[in-house]
Amino acid sequence: MAISISNALPASPELTPQDRPKVEGQGSMVARVATDTVKLSQSAQIHALRQQGQRPSQIASSLGVSVSSVDSVLGITVAKAAAPAPVVVQAAPAPAPGLPVAKG
Repeated sequence: MAISISNALPASPELTPQDRPKVEGQGSMVARVATDTVKLSQSAQIHALRQQGQRPSQIASSLGVSVSSVDSVLGITVAKAAAPAPVVVQAAPAPAPGLPVAKG
C-alpha cells in the first residue's frame, strides 16, 4: 500500500549568503536572527496588564499615563462624591393664642 501526501510543502530553498544570519565578531558563534515584534496599542497594553493582575494605579505608573485614562479604557467609573445635604432651618412655632409670650 502506497501513501501519498497531497499539498505537501515544497522543500525549503537553499539560503543565499545574503539570507544567512549575520555573525558577530570573527569566530563568534552568536548569530543575529531577525525576529518579528508587535507593538501593542496603549489600550491593548492596559488590558494585558490588567489581565496580569495589575491595579489601575500600577498600570498608569508603568505606562506613564493618568489613572483616569486607565479607568476610561477599562470602563471603570468612579462614583462622584454626593453633594452635602442642604441644611434646613425650621422657624420656631408661633405661640398659641392666649398664652403669654416670654420676653428676653
